[in-house]
Amino acid sequence: MEQISAGVAPDHQLLGQRHLAEFGIEADVHDPRLSRRHWRSRAGNWLAWYGRQLTLPWEFPRVDAVCTVLSTLFPIAARLRSQPVCLLNAGLCNTLARSSAARRRLQIASLRATTAIVCHATANSERLLAQTGLGGERVHTATLGVDVSFFSPNSGTSESDYVLAVGFDVARDYATFADAMKELPYRTIIVARPRNLEGIRLPSNTEVLHDPPFVDLRELYAGAKCVVIPVRREDYPFGGDVSGVTSLLEAMAMAKPVIVSERQIWRDYVVDGESARIVPAEDSVLLREAIRETFEDGSLRKALGEAALEMVRERHTSRQMSERMAEVLRSTVPAAPR
Repeated sequence: MEQISAGVAPDHQLLGQRHLAEFGIEADVHDPRLSRRHWRSRAGNWLAWYGRQLTLPWEFPRVDAVCTVLSTLFPIAARLRSQPVCLLNAGLCNTLARSSAARRRLQIASLRATTAIVCHATANSERLLAQTGLGGERVHTATLGVDVSFFSPNSGTSESDYVLAVGFDVARDYATFADAMKELPYRTIIVARPRNLEGIRLPSNTEVLHDPPFVDLRELYAGAKCVVIPVRREDYPFGGDVSGVTSLLEAMAMAKPVIVSERQIWRDYVVDGESARIVPAEDSVLLREAIRETFEDGSLRKALGEAALEMVRERHTSRQMSERMAEVLRSTVPAAPR
């Protein structure tokens, strides 16, 4: 919160919490006690990861609702204290897809203990309903938002001469991106973590930045001729269920032309050919051609960037996400303000 107030970080990391007061909902952030400790062993970290879900309901006074991404045990523990749980779906669908039968049963039992489950794309809501058999009244869609006061085309430097790829999620597909770029002469910058690039041979004109501050990331967006968000195929069972959306919205808010790998989640965020370009996942040839066309065509870049900015401002700001979350809370939590 201090960095956000100081203007050096965007507020969309809080998933709408900062603006909930405008809609009559008081919200606060609580960090589980077991997460605050440094555990030296892998076993200690594992126990803390799951143990915090059991102890957390007793760490704060009774509340009208708890919004959380902790999905394995926390909703069951919270039910013991009659605490309504609004679960934010960060990776539920992929977790269920790769789980054993026993773990899947436990996960579904935990989901049945929630009051509401919020997915961040219609495709994920549909997928979760198909995987679990939960009633549609429990599963909601609230698309993500971006801090348009922090990420804005009026901030940062002018356009430069490089292609930018961004993202830390394990579903990012930098192998296909690297293959696409190896026959292109353009300077390339990748913002990722070391694990994202393990075993990948990058072209010689590629620069890698592992974790730049948000103000530096904003500068990188501002200078890019186009932004690429390469993601694995739809059935890849690891990573977030909406992998790439945050980076997409940040780039769109900077009025940048964006190229993304095809997934159903995008239908809630962009229109192919109008506000972004969508190419088949894991296809380096078509990705290369899309990058070449976008990089070389100034009119195309301008049209895509302007449409992207308009869509973000109309539908995907942090405040608009807060409004959607407030609507879910009011409709599913009896004690929530109306």
